[in-house]
Amino acid sequence: MRVLRIGRDPACEVCLQDPSVSRQHARLVIGDSRYVIEDTNSANGTFVNGKRVTSASVSVRDVISLGDAVLPWPVVLRHLESERGNGLRLECLGLRVMAPGSASRCLLDGVTMCAHGGQLVGVLGPSGAGKTTLVRTIVGQITPCGGRVLCNGVDLSVSPELVWGWIGYVPQDDLVHRELKLGDALYYSAQLRIPGERGVGETARRVLQATSTCGLREHLDRRIRTLSGGERKRASIAVELLTQPPVLLMDEPTSGLDPALERSLMGLCRSLADQGHLVVVTTHVTRSLDLCDRALVLCDGRMAYYGPPRKLPAYFGVGEPAELYDKLRDPAGLAARFERSDTYRRYVAKPLTSRSTTSLPPSGTTVGFWRQFAVLVSRYVAVLRGDVRNAAFLGLQAPVIAAILSAVFPSDTFAQGPHLSHSAALVCLLTMACLWFGTSNAAKELVRERAIYTRERTLGLSCGAYLLSKLVPLAAIGVLQSLVLVVVMGMDSEWFGTNDVGQVIQILLLLSLTAACGAALGLLVSAFASSPDQAVSLTPIVLLPQLIFSGIFTAIEEAGGVMKVLSRLAISNWCFGGLGSTLDLNVKYAASPATAALQRDLFSRPLPESIATLGAFFVVTAMGAYLVLAAHGRGN
Repeated sequence: MRVLRIGRDPACEVCLQDPSVSRQHARLVIGDSRYVIEDTNSANGTFVNGKRVTSASVSVRDVISLGDAVLPWPVVLRHLESERGNGLRLECLGLRVMAPGSASRCLLDGVTMCAHGGQLVGVLGPSGAGKTTLVRTIVGQITPCGGRVLCNGVDLSVSPELVWGWIGYVPQDDLVHRELKLGDALYYSAQLRIPGERGVGETARRVLQATSTCGLREHLDRRIRTLSGGERKRASIAVELLTQPPVLLMDEPTSGLDPALERSLMGLCRSLADQGHLVVVTTHVTRSLDLCDRALVLCDGRMAYYGPPRKLPAYFGVGEPAELYDKLRDPAGLAARFERSDTYRRYVAKPLTSRSTTSLPPSGTTVGFWRQFAVLVSRYVAVLRGDVRNAAFLGLQAPVIAAILSAVFPSDTFAQGPHLSHSAALVCLLTMACLWFGTSNAAKELVRERAIYTRERTLGLSCGAYLLSKLVPLAAIGVLQSLVLVVVMGMDSEWFGTNDVGQVIQILLLLSLTAACGAALGLLVSAFASSPDQAVSLTPIVLLPQLIFSGIFTAIEEAGGVMKVLSRLAISNWCFGGLGSTLDLNVKYAASPATAALQRDLFSRPLPESIATLGAFFVVTAMGAYLVLAAHGRGN
């Protein structure tokens, strides 16, 4: 039996520097495969999965809170393993990654290393050396063509579910939405990562603990866009700390920071390592290398050095670590030299000969599909509310377009008379306006948060729930914009020349379906695009064929069968034809010799056929967006 004391007292085996933790807060009694947590008359209590206890049997799957602080299980595991000379252990064994589409260019070539809980590992190397590729391979976003990644002997490619709760990853891009308040962003992330049975109170405690660790507790009510670069990076780290992962990977966390902020952030990494985490940081900067336990130097995907940072200058024959970059000009020679060195034998080969006897416990179940959907929708709506400028743009689009159309077209456009000839053009513009609403609203929504999506996918996020959480609100916005357009234009055009309420509802249904199809089309564009700017550039390219094949141009029908077939593949064509059929335009045109030539074959199309076809377009386009999005989630 062994007892670990927990509290703020430095004499405690597990020391937690949180004001809500008593100096001697609790103790963990460890027997044969059994843990018991006992409160030692603490001021703020000890909680297991949100319930206050004085003594309770626990396992590593339980969340133990001491006041506002969460017991870091990695620290406990490190204490247990320290008696056997082991601990949490991450191994990369001969990792080999090829460049996409290339059979000869290696991004990683034979990278082998071993690191333990409580260590801070700095990964150095020039641009293109393979630093980002390495961390993305460890976290499972890239599948190596050779080698393995082991966590306490478990192959992560065979058991990827371990990645969900046991490996945290902070990429170069922010993991938080800038439109949200910090507290809200962390709350939504916690809801997606922590199973619902843990309770709202436990979620709040996790958020407070993560922000306290990262020094952000006083910024919970600030919008993330108002935070500094260093604070936003800490916010991304706080997101990962919500699940207290034993392994924490950070890709260029100090990029763009001034020396003081860089040192502060590396100090945070050192503190996390001291708490029992294994922290791996990629960086170009060598100023804070003294805080690291190990330094890994990569050169063109190959290992040039792995060992203590203090020995690095002597190994490369330089005065300062910053000077080593001048020595990294012969990747093959440096890799061969390192493999023959005593440094390799001591810090790579020898640690790999011993194996951990402790396997990682299960990381727990993921959050269910419908809960993911509900949280994602709530988060997306909050993001839309937080972006005031974009919200104003969405709200003004339909009234402004409707006002312009009302000013251009006479109020009797759909009545039998001299202005009836303008009706087909107005129907086409109404169609294209609703298609534009949906497409432009959605075109940037996936690509602008791809880094967040990619990270959450490695934590078990459902691609379907994510896409649906975008599609449903965007389709709803498109329906509302269509409603505004129909009401304004209807009031101005004597309700489209009809007194039949049913026909007006049919017009609204067709335009709403078109806007929903536009939203699905915009999400497909966003899934394909590599940047928000590219998505914006692709939008008119996608919409121009919709205008050409809408049916407004008789040249398409006169061009022959191929053009007719292509026009039937356009969303706009079915809305245009459906509206013309609903408004009986062919009948109205035939009543006057002046408009008889304006008749269209598609204006005789049955309304149910148009509605069914638009619904099919919506489903097919949404499925296309899903397939592209799922491919992004699988990584390279």
